[in-house]
Amino acid sequence: MNDGSIRTAPFPPGEDFVLGSDAAGNDLFGQLMSAGQGTLLLVLMIVAVRFILAVPLAYFGRKQKGIFHQGIHLLNQLFSFMPLLIGMIFFMTIPFVISSEYRMLFVFIGIVLFELGRTAVTVQESFHQVRQKSFMETPTMIGSSRWTVWRKYYWRHIRSSLIVLFCLDISKMMMLLGQLGFFAMFISMTFAVNDLGEPIAINAFETWPTLLSNARTHIPNEMWVIFWPSLAIAVTSLIFFSIGNALKNMQQTTS
Repeated sequence: MNDGSIRTAPFPPGEDFVLGSDAAGNDLFGQLMSAGQGTLLLVLMIVAVRFILAVPLAYFGRKQKGIFHQGIHLLNQLFSFMPLLIGMIFFMTIPFVISSEYRMLFVFIGIVLFELGRTAVTVQESFHQVRQKSFMETPTMIGSSRWTVWRKYYWRHIRSSLIVLFCLDISKMMMLLGQLGFFAMFISMTFAVNDLGEPIAINAFETWPTLLSNARTHIPNEMWVIFWPSLAIAVTSLIFFSIGNALKNMQQTTS
Protein backbone atom coordinates (compact mmCIF):
# COMPACT_ATOMS: atom_id res chain seq x y z
CA MET A 1 0.00 0.00 0.00
CA ASN A 2 1.01 3.68 -0.35
CA ASP A 3 1.57 4.00 3.40
CA GLY A 4 4.09 1.17 3.35
CA SER A 5 1.87 -1.43 5.04
CA ILE A 6 1.40 -4.89 3.57
CA ARG A 7 -2.05 -6.10 2.62
CA THR A 8 -3.00 -9.74 2.91
CA ALA A 9 -5.98 -11.55 1.42
CA PRO A 10 -8.91 -11.49 1.51
CA PHE A 11 -8.97 -8.12 -0.21
CA PRO A 12 -12.07 -5.89 0.03
CA PRO A 13 -14.00 -4.71 -3.05
CA GLY A 14 -12.08 -2.06 -4.95
CA GLU A 15 -10.33 -1.28 -8.20
CA ASP A 16 -8.37 -4.54 -8.27
CA PHE A 17 -11.27 -6.76 -7.21
CA VAL A 18 -14.78 -5.55 -8.04
CA LEU A 19 -16.43 -7.84 -5.47
CA GLY A 20 -13.33 -8.44 -3.37
CA SER A 21 -11.24 -11.59 -3.08
CA ASP A 22 -11.24 -14.75 -1.00
CA ALA A 23 -8.61 -15.78 1.54
CA ALA A 24 -6.37 -17.10 -1.24
CA GLY A 25 -6.51 -13.82 -3.16
CA ASN A 26 -8.77 -15.15 -5.92
CA ASP A 27 -11.18 -12.71 -7.55
CA LEU A 28 -14.69 -13.40 -6.22
CA PHE A 29 -16.40 -12.13 -9.37
CA GLY A 30 -14.50 -14.63 -11.50
CA GLN A 31 -15.22 -17.43 -9.05
CA LEU A 32 -18.95 -16.64 -9.03
CA MET A 33 -19.04 -16.70 -12.83
CA SER A 34 -17.11 -19.98 -13.15
CA ALA A 35 -19.00 -21.70 -10.31
CA GLY A 36 -22.43 -20.57 -11.50
CA GLN A 37 -22.62 -23.00 -14.40
CA GLY A 38 -21.67 -25.98 -12.23
CA THR A 39 -24.16 -24.94 -9.55
CA LEU A 40 -27.12 -24.64 -11.89
CA LEU A 41 -26.20 -27.83 -13.74
CA LEU A 42 -25.94 -29.79 -10.49
CA VAL A 43 -29.28 -28.52 -9.15
CA LEU A 44 -31.10 -29.13 -12.43
CA MET A 45 -29.70 -32.67 -12.70
CA ILE A 46 -30.71 -33.54 -9.13
CA VAL A 47 -34.26 -32.29 -9.56
CA ALA A 48 -34.60 -33.75 -13.08
CA VAL A 49 -33.48 -37.24 -12.01
CA ARG A 50 -35.81 -37.08 -9.00
CA PHE A 51 -38.78 -36.27 -11.25
CA ILE A 52 -37.80 -38.92 -13.80
CA LEU A 53 -38.07 -41.46 -10.98
CA ALA A 54 -41.01 -39.90 -9.13
CA VAL A 55 -43.45 -39.47 -12.04
CA PRO A 56 -43.58 -43.17 -13.12
CA LEU A 57 -43.80 -44.29 -9.47
CA ALA A 58 -46.64 -41.85 -8.86
CA TYR A 59 -48.43 -42.86 -12.07
CA PHE A 60 -48.39 -46.57 -11.23
CA GLY A 61 -49.56 -45.74 -7.71
CA ARG A 62 -52.33 -43.38 -8.88
CA LYS A 63 -55.05 -45.74 -7.62
CA GLN A 64 -53.60 -45.25 -4.11
CA LYS A 65 -53.27 -48.96 -3.52
CA GLY A 66 -50.86 -51.70 -4.43
CA ILE A 67 -47.08 -52.07 -4.23
CA PHE A 68 -46.20 -48.74 -5.86
CA HIS A 69 -48.49 -46.81 -3.52
CA GLN A 70 -47.03 -48.58 -0.50
CA GLY A 71 -43.49 -48.14 -1.80
CA ILE A 72 -43.57 -44.38 -2.29
CA HIS A 73 -45.29 -43.81 1.05
CA LEU A 74 -42.73 -46.00 2.78
CA LEU A 75 -39.97 -44.03 1.08
CA ASN A 76 -41.57 -40.78 2.17
CA GLN A 77 -41.92 -41.91 5.78
CA LEU A 78 -38.40 -43.36 5.85
CA PHE A 79 -36.68 -40.08 4.95
CA SER A 80 -39.10 -37.57 6.44
CA PHE A 81 -38.49 -38.42 10.11
CA MET A 82 -35.53 -36.02 10.27
CA PRO A 83 -34.86 -32.58 8.72
CA LEU A 84 -33.37 -32.81 5.23
CA LEU A 85 -30.25 -30.84 6.16
CA ILE A 86 -29.47 -33.04 9.17
CA GLY A 87 -30.14 -36.18 7.15
CA MET A 88 -27.78 -35.12 4.38
CA ILE A 89 -25.01 -34.11 6.79
CA PHE A 90 -25.33 -37.53 8.46
CA PHE A 91 -25.21 -39.32 5.10
CA MET A 92 -22.28 -37.28 3.76
CA THR A 93 -20.19 -37.96 6.88
CA ILE A 94 -20.54 -41.74 6.75
CA PRO A 95 -16.92 -43.02 6.56
CA PHE A 96 -17.60 -45.09 3.45
CA VAL A 97 -19.09 -42.09 1.62
CA ILE A 98 -16.25 -39.81 2.76
CA SER A 99 -13.46 -42.08 1.53
CA SER A 100 -15.11 -43.45 -1.61
CA GLU A 101 -13.75 -42.40 -4.99
CA TYR A 102 -17.39 -42.32 -6.11
CA ARG A 103 -18.39 -39.87 -3.37
CA MET A 104 -19.98 -37.41 -5.82
CA LEU A 105 -22.20 -40.16 -7.24
CA PHE A 106 -23.23 -41.40 -3.77
CA VAL A 107 -24.03 -37.88 -2.57
CA PHE A 108 -25.97 -37.19 -5.78
CA ILE A 109 -28.03 -40.37 -5.29
CA GLY A 110 -28.53 -39.56 -1.61
CA ILE A 111 -29.91 -36.09 -2.32
CA VAL A 112 -32.24 -37.52 -4.96
CA LEU A 113 -33.55 -40.30 -2.69
CA PHE A 114 -34.06 -38.16 0.42
CA GLU A 115 -36.78 -36.15 -1.31
CA LEU A 116 -37.97 -38.75 -3.84
CA GLY A 117 -40.75 -40.04 -1.58
CA ARG A 118 -42.13 -36.57 -0.89
CA THR A 119 -42.09 -35.67 -4.58
CA ALA A 120 -43.70 -38.97 -5.61
CA VAL A 121 -46.48 -38.59 -3.02
CA THR A 122 -47.23 -35.06 -4.24
CA VAL A 123 -47.34 -36.13 -7.89
CA GLN A 124 -49.39 -39.21 -6.99
CA GLU A 125 -52.05 -37.01 -5.45
CA SER A 126 -52.24 -35.01 -8.69
CA PHE A 127 -52.64 -38.21 -10.73
CA HIS A 128 -55.33 -39.43 -8.34
CA GLN A 129 -57.27 -36.17 -8.66
CA VAL A 130 -57.23 -36.44 -12.46
CA ARG A 131 -58.32 -40.07 -12.21
CA GLN A 132 -61.42 -38.99 -10.25
CA LYS A 133 -62.58 -36.62 -13.00
CA SER A 134 -65.67 -37.60 -14.98
CA PHE A 135 -63.89 -37.31 -18.34
CA MET A 136 -61.67 -40.26 -17.39
CA GLU A 137 -64.61 -42.56 -18.17
CA THR A 138 -64.27 -41.71 -21.87
CA PRO A 139 -61.03 -43.63 -22.65
CA THR A 140 -62.48 -46.73 -20.95
CA MET A 141 -65.64 -46.52 -23.05
CA ILE A 142 -63.85 -46.10 -26.37
CA GLY A 143 -61.07 -48.56 -25.56
CA SER A 144 -58.12 -46.15 -25.75
CA SER A 145 -54.63 -47.56 -25.38
CA ARG A 146 -52.58 -46.91 -22.25
CA TRP A 147 -50.29 -44.57 -24.17
CA THR A 148 -53.30 -42.54 -25.39
CA VAL A 149 -54.72 -42.37 -21.87
CA TRP A 150 -51.38 -41.16 -20.54
CA ARG A 151 -50.76 -38.60 -23.28
CA LYS A 152 -54.24 -37.16 -23.83
CA TYR A 153 -55.70 -37.42 -20.35
CA TYR A 154 -53.11 -37.67 -17.57
CA TRP A 155 -50.14 -35.78 -19.04
CA ARG A 156 -52.32 -33.09 -20.54
CA HIS A 157 -53.83 -32.21 -17.15
CA ILE A 158 -50.83 -32.76 -14.91
CA ARG A 159 -47.93 -31.21 -16.83
CA SER A 160 -48.55 -27.67 -15.61
CA SER A 161 -48.55 -28.87 -11.99
CA LEU A 162 -45.29 -30.72 -12.61
CA ILE A 163 -43.65 -27.58 -13.98
CA VAL A 164 -44.71 -25.64 -10.87
CA LEU A 165 -43.41 -28.36 -8.58
CA PHE A 166 -40.18 -28.59 -10.60
CA CYS A 167 -39.48 -24.86 -10.20
CA LEU A 168 -40.25 -24.93 -6.47
CA ASP A 169 -37.97 -27.95 -6.01
CA ILE A 170 -35.13 -26.13 -7.77
CA SER A 171 -35.58 -23.25 -5.33
CA LYS A 172 -35.56 -25.61 -2.35
CA MET A 173 -32.56 -27.56 -3.61
CA MET A 174 -30.54 -24.38 -4.16
CA MET A 175 -31.10 -23.41 -0.52
CA LEU A 176 -30.19 -26.92 0.68
CA LEU A 177 -26.86 -26.86 -1.17
CA GLY A 178 -26.19 -23.42 0.28
CA GLN A 179 -26.72 -24.76 3.81
CA LEU A 180 -24.48 -27.76 3.12
CA GLY A 181 -21.80 -25.42 1.79
CA PHE A 182 -21.90 -23.36 4.98
CA PHE A 183 -21.08 -26.54 6.95
CA ALA A 184 -18.28 -27.40 4.48
CA MET A 185 -20.15 -30.48 3.24
CA PHE A 186 -18.53 -30.93 -0.18
CA ILE A 187 -20.26 -32.84 -2.98
CA SER A 188 -16.89 -34.07 -4.19
CA MET A 189 -13.54 -33.79 -2.43
CA THR A 190 -9.96 -34.98 -2.27
CA PHE A 191 -7.62 -35.30 0.69
CA ALA A 192 -4.25 -33.65 1.29
CA VAL A 193 -1.87 -32.98 4.17
CA ASN A 194 -1.28 -29.48 5.54
CA ASP A 195 1.99 -28.02 6.85
CA LEU A 196 1.37 -29.59 10.25
CA GLY A 197 1.01 -33.04 8.77
CA GLU A 198 -2.74 -33.12 9.38
CA PRO A 199 -5.12 -34.54 6.75
CA ILE A 200 -7.49 -31.98 5.27
CA ALA A 201 -10.40 -32.24 2.84
CA ILE A 202 -10.20 -30.15 -0.34
CA ASN A 203 -13.24 -29.36 -2.46
CA ALA A 204 -13.04 -30.93 -5.92
CA PHE A 205 -16.17 -29.45 -7.51
CA GLU A 206 -16.58 -25.70 -7.36
CA THR A 207 -20.09 -24.34 -6.84
CA TRP A 208 -21.54 -21.28 -5.15
CA PRO A 209 -22.20 -23.20 -1.90
CA THR A 210 -18.58 -24.37 -1.65
CA LEU A 211 -17.50 -20.72 -1.58
CA LEU A 212 -19.21 -20.58 1.83
CA SER A 213 -17.17 -23.43 3.32
CA ASN A 214 -14.95 -21.06 5.34
CA ALA A 215 -17.75 -18.61 6.10
CA ARG A 216 -17.35 -18.69 9.87
CA THR A 217 -13.72 -17.55 9.65
CA HIS A 218 -14.76 -14.43 7.72
CA ILE A 219 -17.43 -13.26 10.18
CA PRO A 220 -17.57 -10.36 10.94
CA ASN A 221 -14.44 -8.77 9.42
CA GLU A 222 -14.55 -9.97 5.79
CA MET A 223 -18.29 -10.24 5.18
CA TRP A 224 -17.94 -9.69 1.43
CA VAL A 225 -16.38 -13.17 1.09
CA ILE A 226 -19.66 -14.84 2.10
CA PHE A 227 -22.08 -12.09 1.05
CA TRP A 228 -21.74 -12.48 -2.72
CA PRO A 229 -22.06 -16.30 -2.89
CA SER A 230 -24.99 -16.08 -0.45
CA LEU A 231 -26.63 -13.41 -2.61
CA ALA A 232 -26.19 -15.51 -5.77
CA ILE A 233 -27.80 -18.52 -4.06
CA ALA A 234 -30.64 -16.47 -2.55
CA VAL A 235 -31.46 -14.59 -5.77
CA THR A 236 -31.45 -17.76 -7.89
CA SER A 237 -33.63 -19.55 -5.34
CA LEU A 238 -36.01 -16.58 -5.22
CA ILE A 239 -36.25 -16.44 -9.03
CA PHE A 240 -37.33 -20.07 -9.34
CA PHE A 241 -39.63 -19.75 -6.33
CA SER A 242 -41.28 -16.69 -7.93
CA ILE A 243 -41.64 -18.46 -11.28
CA GLY A 244 -43.24 -21.46 -9.58
CA ASN A 245 -45.68 -19.31 -7.60
CA ALA A 246 -46.54 -17.20 -10.65
CA LEU A 247 -47.34 -20.31 -12.69
CA LYS A 248 -49.36 -21.71 -9.79
CA ASN A 249 -51.41 -18.50 -9.56
CA MET A 250 -51.99 -18.59 -13.32
CA GLN A 251 -53.31 -22.15 -13.02
CA GLN A 252 -55.70 -21.18 -10.24
CA THR A 253 -56.93 -18.19 -12.26
CA THR A 254 -57.64 -20.19 -15.40
CA SER A 255 -59.13 -23.23 -13.63
